[in-house]
Amino acid sequence: ILRLAQSRYGASYPQQEVAMEALVDFCRQNTFMVEMYANLDCDITCSNVFEDLANLLSKSAFPVNSPLSSMHILALDGLIAVIQGMAERIGNGSLGLEQASVSLDEYTPFWMVKCDNYSDPNHWVPFVRRRKHIKRKLMIGADHFNRDPKKGLEFLQGTHLLPEKLDPQSVACFFRYTAGLDKNLVGDFLGNHDEFCVQVLHEFAQTFDFQDMNLDTALRLFLETFRPPGESQKIQRVLEAFSERYYEQSPQILANKDAALLLSYSLIMLNTDQHNVQVKKKMTEEDFIRNNRHINGGNDLPREFLSELYHSICKNEIRTTPDQGAGFPEMTPSRWIDIMHKCKKTAPYIVADSRA
Repeated sequence: ILRLAQSRYGASYPQQEVAMEALVDFCRQNTFMVEMYANLDCDITCSNVFEDLANLLSKSAFPVNSPLSSMHILALDGLIAVIQGMAERIGNGSLGLEQASVSLDEYTPFWMVKCDNYSDPNHWVPFVRRRKHIKRKLMIGADHFNRDPKKGLEFLQGTHLLPEKLDPQSVACFFRYTAGLDKNLVGDFLGNHDEFCVQVLHEFAQTFDFQDMNLDTALRLFLETFRPPGESQKIQRVLEAFSERYYEQSPQILANKDAALLLSYSLIMLNTDQHNVQVKKKMTEEDFIRNNRHINGGNDLPREFLSELYHSICKNEIRTTPDQGAGFPEMTPSRWIDIMHKCKKTAPYIVADSRA
């Protein structure tokens, strides 16, 4: 809805108006903004929905070089609803939670920290406050990383968000869970031949849940998180890490991880063949099946299996130039499947009352 309410994402004025009406209705709900802030803005893996919505309402509420319109009035209504909700919660003030300062004195794996009791404000309010502090520091660290990867990692070490002696898992989780990173730089790091970078790559692959996913869906999800490096040796290292993780979780009919690697390579080649305008003679289904003979431990893969992969790639390109930054990423089938997987493991949704 946030995308639809903004003209820069291609929405027409009537679409923007309908989207704005929906957003304002949400803002009028007593606990909506609190819950968005606690569950999304304070989650390191999510966009800042409360912040983005407040910014949208603020920018849309007042006409600049244009006459007053219904969009301006709607946005102002939403902004008033948000402020009124804050005032009412402050007025109730019955929780009396202390505004203790947040500081990080030593490194702890921030992505694994859980709240003791998600239903008690005395537990979850300090928890989300600390988590928001960590998220702000991570965003600053991401900005440093985008300008100079080495200095960015040093900054995070200095703020105790990475250990003094870097380990592969902590760096991999920083790449996997931090929004706003330059995906070209992440891809270059993961494809590097340095031993530590290779270890980070394999830990990075371990953060994915490919359980019961089709190979092409898993590959799409993996390659959406960074820009694959251009050199063939780097691509091979990346695909080796992916194939090892995929075979570990979803072997299906694949004989071994080498079969997963060869088929992944073949899908990348098919993707380039089908969606590169400079390739005039396109690979046929028969060509694709013939190219993948005897790759499954010396045996052939089922024709129906290969045919399904072929048509999936032809109809839906694997994008190797993912969206940069935090923004509003486009929802894709692979991303939707990933969300469904995460729903099974995510922390409980924090439900606030009007006093929170």
